[in-house]
Amino acid sequence: LGFILNSTTNKPEDLNPAWWTSVLQFVCVQTLDAKASLVAVCATPSIYDKLTLEHIQDLDPSILAEVAVHRGSLIEQDGCVSTNLLLVYQYLKHRAQMMAISASQFVLLLRSSSWCRSDCQDSIFEALEIMLDTEVSEEERAEMIAEVDFTLLSQPVLERAARHDKIPVKVTQEAALTVCSRLRAELQGLQAEHKLCTPVVVS
Repeated sequence: LGFILNSTTNKPEDLNPAWWTSVLQFVCVQTLDAKASLVAVCATPSIYDKLTLEHIQDLDPSILAEVAVHRGSLIEQDGCVSTNLLLVYQYLKHRAQMMAISASQFVLLLRSSSWCRSDCQDSIFEALEIMLDTEVSEEERAEMIAEVDFTLLSQPVLERAARHDKIPVKVTQEAALTVCSRLRAELQGLQAEHKLCTPVVVS
């Protein structure tokens, strides 16, 4: 395995992403020392941005969390935005549907992928909906809900959240008020900008 890593990591994109995730799964099961190297390779843009749910659906949530954290670190270093923002959330939804993820793993994955959450809140909420219908404690439910930024939900999804019987009304009310305040501030800014750009006609 060491020979394979040394001979391929110079050009990881030469190998199919499915190969990398399959080897990563094996390494993690065997608790081999090569795990860190494989996590780093899977987090590179040439591999991560090509991954699909099919490639990662059998990965342990904690391992995917490590890959996501490493991907976020690379983005901070080079400033290159990932084109695969929904990957973790597709995995979350799939695992939730299969009842193959715990509340703590759900929270771990959300926190590990904070670098792309602002663009994916609707997808996160879809996974949360499924998790809220599983057998979790009140404390776990509150912790999962706290990880979702309801102010970034689209209007239809926020309305759906407001009707959900396991989401406190206060959460969605505060989100709606925040959205209204933000929109009002944006509107006032546009109006002020329009006034500055409007020529004054002197008669």
